[in-house]
Amino acid sequence: MGMVTSVDFSERPYKLIVDEEKPILAETVIISTGASAKYLGLENESRLLGKGVSACATCDGAFFREQELAIVGGGDTAMEEALFLTRFASKVYVIHRRNEFRASQIMQDRVLNHEKIEVLWNTTVEDVLGGDLVEGLVIKDTDSGESRNLAVTGFLWLSATSRTQISLMNGSTGTRRATSSPSQTQPTRMWRAYLLAAMPKITFTAKPLQLPERDAWRL
Repeated sequence: MGMVTSVDFSERPYKLIVDEEKPILAETVIISTGASAKYLGLENESRLLGKGVSACATCDGAFFREQELAIVGGGDTAMEEALFLTRFASKVYVIHRRNEFRASQIMQDRVLNHEKIEVLWNTTVEDVLGGDLVEGLVIKDTDSGESRNLAVTGFLWLSATSRTQISLMNGSTGTRRATSSPSQTQPTRMWRAYLLAAMPKITFTAKPLQLPERDAWRL
């Protein structure tokens, strides 16, 4: 076991180098980079992490039934998490710094038409309030510059984002190298393209399903 430090996709079998020295050959390479939390960098954010501040609605949402929650973001991830939280929360505030979402239209429509969701446009979060647990937020209207407290019963919800720490280098030679430098991070879709290229060709042949006459009614 170890860390893959470079991958050569120029020929099959593909060659992976583990810990800069150990080669591994493979016909198929699956790259799973996962996701990381998208925090705001507020003073009390890290202090209250796990005490009301969360980045995973599906992980923690069920613990907070009938409470008022807030989520920050305007993309599909924020929309999905806000909608998921309505299963448990009495109300969900979606706080967005602009006057329109960047999420897909269908996700916007679902959020804007949901009776449990209230959108706070042109708003940013300035701080998280609370001692042992989150008790509210300090929010700021970006148009007027006015700040006020928003009472959320113990919870600030932040969205998560897919964020790969793998970049493509030496593209002309087909060699890919891992890096931890955010400035060199490439879009996830590029890795998806290489993943598809790495998949072996599989041909499927459709055949009609033959059932005994006595079982045909089960369909």
